[in-house]
Amino acid sequence: MEIELEVMGIDAVEAVLGDRSRLEGELAAAMEQCVAELVAEVGQYPPPVAGSRYQRTGALGRSLEGQVELSEGEVWGRVSSSISYAPYVIGPQQTRLMEERGWERMRSVVERKRGWIEEQFRAAVRGALAQQSEPPAGFEPAGG
Repeated sequence: MEIELEVMGIDAVEAVLGDRSRLEGELAAAMEQCVAELVAEVGQYPPPVAGSRYQRTGALGRSLEGQVELSEGEVWGRVSSSISYAPYVIGPQQTRLMEERGWERMRSVVERKRGWIEEQFRAAVRGALAQQSEPPAGFEPAGG
């Protein structure tokens, strides 16, 4: 399952900074934070079914892992599970039974956390800009 979040206006920020690496570092750190949060949220088990004798193993939660990759100026975050049944519990093929038992789809977690995720990236851009000690040569602020 793949979910994309596009950060708009990066070219303008890079032009102000004059150094792409600072911004990439801030964005990668934000992505790390977002991926870790999603792994934690997706890995939360719903309350046990009343009267069930099933003993949870915790395997699904332990199988979740996050990866962050920086490639050609793009930052990618991925949350995945190596468990074969994960798509039927937390993924796009979630069964009605898993939904009724309170399992939240990964996409639903991302949508629920979208505002928080977006704020992490806004903060990353602000952080990169705050590190700018002086504007690059020839830079004129808007309206100035």
